Amino acid sequence: MQVVIDARTTQDEVKFNGIGRYSRFIIEYLIKLNPNTHFILLMYDGPSTIDGLLNRSVRNIEVKRMGKHYNGSGLELIRHNLDLFFHVGLNRVLRKIKKDNAVFFSPYFWRGIPVFKLPTVLLIHDFALPKFHSYSTISPVHNILRAIHYWFELYRVLWAKKVICNSQNTYKDFLEYFSKFDKSKVEEVLLGVEEDDIGSQEVDKYLPSDWQKRGYLLYMGGGLTKNKNSEGVVSGFAQFIKRLEAEGKSRNECPYLVIAGKNFKDEVVADAVKFRSYVESKGVADLVHYAGFYEDVHRWPLMRKAFGFIHLSLFEGFGFAVAEAMRAGVPVIAHNGSTYPQVVGDGGLLVNGEDFEAVGQGIYKIYSDKEFARSLGKKGLAKSLEYNWIKTAKKTYNILEESLDGNIK
Repeated sequence: MQVVIDARTTQDEVKFNGIGRYSRFIIEYLIKLNPNTHFILLMYDGPSTIDGLLNRSVRNIEVKRMGKHYNGSGLELIRHNLDLFFHVGLNRVLRKIKKDNAVFFSPYFWRGIPVFKLPTVLLIHDFALPKFHSYSTISPVHNILRAIHYWFELYRVLWAKKVICNSQNTYKDFLEYFSKFDKSKVEEVLLGVEEDDIGSQEVDKYLPSDWQKRGYLLYMGGGLTKNKNSEGVVSGFAQFIKRLEAEGKSRNECPYLVIAGKNFKDEVVADAVKFRSYVESKGVADLVHYAGFYEDVHRWPLMRKAFGFIHLSLFEGFGFAVAEAMRAGVPVIAHNGSTYPQVVGDGGLLVNGEDFEAVGQGIYKIYSDKEFARSLGKKGLAKSLEYNWIKTAKKTYNILEESLDGNIK
């Protein structure tokens, strides 16, 4: 069997978020567990997050390059848009691939689904964008154009051989949007979690200078889109600080809220500027620290050094950030809705992410009750061990085989 995988999500703008991390790990484990299968990876020119695998010259990998990724120039913008809507580069490469015994696997449908060229399997991460009618934060015009492109690609799923959903929540939503789709072709495959750092990484550069004295609550894996509920994190933190001050704790003794991610520090994007103004309006700007962009190797030490991890997204597919925090053993606070009751279970403190007082009480609980926090961290670690990339890759490979054989159960 030949498995053609669109690996561009290990190189483009999603390479460090949940989609990119999924792409990286599922590709690595599919190849590692199936040495007798020929894998063809479709990639742009340039570096990727799977270069460690490619540099080992694994014998069952063939890389097909699709040229440069969009770099901002006028000509590149034209080519980029042609690729977005007509998949010129994708189709050019696929024409050169022998179709016998081949199946196409797409980790992210928005990059293009060649359903009429090869039997196709794709993974659906979530339906956050249509649920919140938010496809772009740049401008209303961008939002409309990206919405058109989103649904133009997504409706091609109707011709796919198999669809993989990464949680019960995504499975339910998919069948809500595509009620006439054959349910026997839809599979739920939970994702894996893996600590991918080596050794101890120094992270002081991302943190306030006195963090060791005061401690910090970490918010990582969020963003400026409506579903992420970043304002809810700030409002809950403000309630927590009010309680500490009511108990007599001085301002310069209170812990920080560390927000990791480059988008929050953007000086141009209107939503980033608006968010920082919101932080100021809640009276906690002096206690909110923006860590900015962080390397993957710093993800785990940033989590382990925090007294707690918070994520109040109102809508997620699987929830990588929370699952990884659980694997790191840090006490987790998550929204009691969407996918989190399934993914977190009793491995974290579930609260109503829109009830800011309840959020503040949750933060206070893990901050003040060390035994509770220790116990919660252990439960989270135990729960996270259920999410295993070997299981994910094996189930995914079986689905690829079924789609090629036409043996849809």
